[in-house]
Amino acid sequence: RKAQIPGPSPRNRSLEFPEMPTVRIKTNVAVEGKRDSICKAATAILVEVTGKPRTYVMAILEKVEILFAGTDEPAAFAEVFNIGLRPDQHVQFSEAFSDLLERELGVPRGRFYLNLYNAAGRDWGWNGRTFG
Repeated sequence: RKAQIPGPSPRNRSLEFPEMPTVRIKTNVAVEGKRDSICKAATAILVEVTGKPRTYVMAILEKVEILFAGTDEPAAFAEVFNIGLRPDQHVQFSEAFSDLLERELGVPRGRFYLNLYNAAGRDWGWNGRTFG
């Protein structure tokens, strides 16, 4: 199944897999007043690394309870989901999100885990259908 990508981008053409990069960030650091800027920066990372348009990017930021190495010092966990995630993008994502969380929330690089998932189109739903 093919889908049209909306918007003025030169990438507007039928694609085998529509775009759908998503990042979900969980942290034990207060995010009030920072949520918008962090989600926008996370969106920019997904756009830059994947080359996909912002139109389909989702960024989620949650304040949760985290104990890392037995302490509640600043820590974070993030997941990136993308149809067509390539192994060469893994380090780019790890570096970019480590930098973002250290700069914006004071989470040291050594207190952050990142999981990366190459999603199968058939396993991802959107607009009442799946991508595969």
